[in-house]
Amino acid sequence: MSDIECLCPHCKTTVLAPRELAGQAAACPECEKDITIPAPKPPSVPPPARSASQKPASGVTRAGWICFGLGIFFAVVLFIIPIWGFLLVAAIILGIIATVQKEKSGLALLLCSIFALPTMAILMTMVMFIGGCGVIASSLNKGLANSSQQTLRSSASRHAAKRVAPKVARRTADLGTLLCRLDVIAREVEKAQTTILKDDAMARFHKAGSAMFANTEMQLQATVKDIKMVGNDKAELSFSGVDLGAYAQQSKKAMRLQPLNCNIKIPMTVEKARKVRPGQLLTLRVTPTFTPRSGRSFISIAHSVHTGLFNITVKGRKSFLGYDAGIRIRLLSYSIKNKRQNI
Repeated sequence: MSDIECLCPHCKTTVLAPRELAGQAAACPECEKDITIPAPKPPSVPPPARSASQKPASGVTRAGWICFGLGIFFAVVLFIIPIWGFLLVAAIILGIIATVQKEKSGLALLLCSIFALPTMAILMTMVMFIGGCGVIASSLNKGLANSSQQTLRSSASRHAAKRVAPKVARRTADLGTLLCRLDVIAREVEKAQTTILKDDAMARFHKAGSAMFANTEMQLQATVKDIKMVGNDKAELSFSGVDLGAYAQQSKKAMRLQPLNCNIKIPMTVEKARKVRPGQLLTLRVTPTFTPRSGRSFISIAHSVHTGLFNITVKGRKSFLGYDAGIRIRLLSYSIKNKRQNI
């Protein structure tokens, strides 16, 4: 049995005392003062040896847990991108390796990864299914809304087709008076000194002419030139010398009127056509149309379904196509001498 080693607090001398005196007072052999012998220290027990089946976690386990955490993160944040699936599969493989090597927490990594992979796959499938159902529902709603709108439109169009458009009463006008009013605006074109001012005045001329002749009805006096049959009960009547009324008496004119070869087709039997002679008085009830014509707006009068009456050229202006506007007519009724026939 070994002695107890202690230190004298008075003289700092190391004193050896038997174990029987532990906890008792004894005199220091050096300074002869009383000291207390301390209790002996318990023997140190060596730490238990680590079991061979519990190896510390290695880099394989740490890498597995990193893949597992990143997989869960990407599954929550970026669930559409399939990178989370590859990370969880990598975590499963690393968990298997750690389990085989009997590393600490290797089995826990394997179980967590195996449980997380199908769970996240099921959740992602449910989310995509719900989203797809929402898209299908919205498309069905849009389809129903479009079909209802088309049904309403078709019903509205059917009702609109049944409605009879109200007839707009035409204004009675005189050709000579309208030409006199139009000539006043043509003088502005003639007096303009620059091309841009002439173009502005011509635009006003076209606008005013279209407004004057719109929705009007007038009576014209002309002279029969010729007549020929173009069908069993239809003849083509040529006329000239249209009476211009007040415009013919006006001395100064800013417009030049170029008469056209006026031909109108009228219903007439052969017997009546044989009675028509050149030079007879022809009275026409017509609806006129003022047709602007320029380099940008090309409307042919000669080939129109309406009858061309005049081409109009404004003085002081070089027309790109030879004339600036035209007047054409649509026949409502006619009479030769005192005979009148409505068509």
